[in-house]
Parts: sequence; structure tokens; C-alpha cells
Amino acid sequence: MSVKNLNEQKLKRRLLSLMSEFNALYQQKQPSHHFKSICVFDNYQLYVSEFLIKKIDQQVTRNNDFMIIHDIKYKRDELSISYTSQHDYDELIETLDCKG
Repeated sequence: MSVKNLNEQKLKRRLLSLMSEFNALYQQKQPSHHFKSICVFDNYQLYVSEFLIKKIDQQVTRNNDFMIIHDIKYKRDELSISYTSQHDYDELIETLDCKG
């Protein structure tokens, strides 16, 4: 086995280890505030309305999913929510932002 292959194997193992650690932390998270399926940071209302987050929470619950919201901000007047979940909610967020 070459040195290159050994380094690749080490990197793959490290990546798998990091992914396992993240998965363990993800599994420990619980919904926050008055939500059923979303964990969001305190004072999120400073960035976006509670109505919008509740609508996202309804869809996440319907999908039997869980979402961790890491960051909320506006980029060029467009809502940007950084999150982790099993499903993609970008189109929903975009649609709700247009209505809001």
C-alpha cells in the first residue's frame, strides 16, 4: 500500500469520525421554544417573524423530519436560513419569504 493510499484512508476515517460526532450531536437536539420539529437559537425573532418559523415547523413536522436552524439573515433583501435537516426546505423558505 502506498503512502498516498494510507493518507487517503486516514482522511476518510477522520471524515467518518467527524460525521459520526455530528450525527450524535444532531440526535441529542430537541425542539425549542413552542415548536414541534425545529431547534432554533434564542432571539430568532430579531431576524424573522415567528409566523414564518411556525409555517416551516408545520412542514418539517408533516415530513416527519427535524431541523436545526443555525443562522438567519437577509442577503440583498432575500431571506437566508442556514439549517440542517434530512429534507430540503429552500423552496418553502423562498415561498414564505415572498408572502411575508
